[in-house]
Amino acid sequence: MILRPLLISLSMCGLLMSAPYEKMNANSLMSGEGNAVYVNIPEIFYRIDKIYERSRSIPMNFDNEEDQKLAHADIVRLQNLLITLDNQNYLESQSSNNRSAYLLRKARLYVSKNNFGAGDAYNKADLFYNIAVSENISDSKIHLEYANYLASLGEMDHAKSEFQWALDQGERKSLLGLAIIYSLEGYVNQAIEYLKQFEKEYSSTNFTTALLAEISKEGNGNIDNKIFLDPQYLNRSEERRVG
Repeated sequence: MILRPLLISLSMCGLLMSAPYEKMNANSLMSGEGNAVYVNIPEIFYRIDKIYERSRSIPMNFDNEEDQKLAHADIVRLQNLLITLDNQNYLESQSSNNRSAYLLRKARLYVSKNNFGAGDAYNKADLFYNIAVSENISDSKIHLEYANYLASLGEMDHAKSEFQWALDQGERKSLLGLAIIYSLEGYVNQAIEYLKQFEKEYSSTNFTTALLAEISKEGNGNIDNKIFLDPQYLNRSEERRVG
């Protein structure tokens, strides 16, 4: 069966807000029959993002075990679709933006698989993040997401360089990641400076206030590494300050 991409819009989107998990409808992903089967690429990306939102960190964000099982089954279906597209050299005919969006979703899918306990899925996630950042060297959001993923694995040196690269390209949310890493390294003054810069540009939250207090505590930066098990920390201060 040849899968024909139905291209609507493949621009990279932000992560979706939390909502009750809904089982994937296979009919929304494909239409047609025989040699005229079309794949709804934007819907595939949407479904991957929905799962990634809930499974990108440990513990995963599902209301109950049944929802988690449904998501796991959906991951398998989505992976099979991507494998079929890969076998048909889907990326060869795509623009740079479409390639970026596709590679990013493959990385996210393997992040989710890894957190569901699938063998070496983290290696594949790393592979596709690497390809995505190498093909989009100036895309700060991809570097930020990759940095966050690396930090969740405890690869702080690599994460630090990616956070710094994203910051150099204008992604100011990287200030928070850098503040945490500098604190873990014992560079308290640098950590405080980055965190204060972050709070000048984004609305303060209980999280950032508590983090600043912890970094400043007794002159040391004894921040729990487990903060990186929740990649959503970079999205906890969403509102950019105005003026």
